[in-house]
Amino acid sequence: MVPVHDYIALWEYIASLITDQDGAPAFSRVILVDDEPHLQTQIAKIANKELFLVIVTPSADYQALDEDNYGEMDNCIIYVLQKIDLRNMDDQAQILERETTQSLMARVKNTMKDLADDTDHENEYIRLMRRLNKGKQHTDRERNYLGCNGYSLSFGLFTNTL
Repeated sequence: MVPVHDYIALWEYIASLITDQDGAPAFSRVILVDDEPHLQTQIAKIANKELFLVIVTPSADYQALDEDNYGEMDNCIIYVLQKIDLRNMDDQAQILERETTQSLMARVKNTMKDLADDTDHENEYIRLMRRLNKGKQHTDRERNYLGCNGYSLSFGLFTNTL
């Protein structure tokens, strides 16, 4: 399994690379959670309309990589979320939220791909993201999920040689 400290550092690094049009960080914070009740507690501390990145502590599956090699695949999920108040959201505000969070998720996925394709062997974040299973990625729309809207991304990281 990927070491938790390394996983948190990776996502803080990725979040730092994603900025708004003024060069400010796009995400107000990166939150590590273990499960949905933990996430709900964290969301209670967040202001309305705040954009944030949630990373869930990965689980892992033991699997055969080929006939001779066995390893683990970490099952990862992240969320790009914006806290919302549905009572105060008209159709235009909902469209803007969709566009904003969709664009941010696309930028997260592109950053992951760029890191996975990079050949710098000295950068620890690149070394970790190079373990990305590019064939195991899935994005979902999250609507009114614990009082937030946005997108989730599930993906796999090969961790057999960490």
